Amino acid sequence: MFPTLENARAIAKQKAGIKAEVTTFDAEIDAWLGESKALRNGVDEYRPYFVAAFWIQTNRNDQALVEASGSAKFRNSTEKMNYQPVITALFTLQARIDAALTNIPSGWDAQSALDALCGCEGDGEAVAIGGDSATAIMVI
Repeated sequence: MFPTLENARAIAKQKAGIKAEVTTFDAEIDAWLGESKALRNGVDEYRPYFVAAFWIQTNRNDQALVEASGSAKFRNSTEKMNYQPVITALFTLQARIDAALTNIPSGWDAQSALDALCGCEGDGEAVAIGGDSATAIMVI
């Protein structure tokens, strides 16, 4: 599905809400795509939905720009956004794709990320997701 870095980057950026022409974050996204890639029939397979969900999850406190009806506005700093449904949907989609993949690196497993979101691992247990360049510790 996603054998090229360029294609995977484009999908990850789109799903994370980063405009295609914005290249500021490409190196970070590329690093995460590289660290999280798996294999499909012995061929590298990038996992853009995991990277998009991870991006939103780790950067949601910095996001102040909201797009609505083709225009953009800055949201009030006290206004809270609920990113959980989007993050959950992206991890769920990646988990379904992952069923056909092998060699998913430790810390980049979409099902573990979903378990951490729902608290399925046990109350108060810390679950680490992400790889060497970025790790999010979620205490549930």
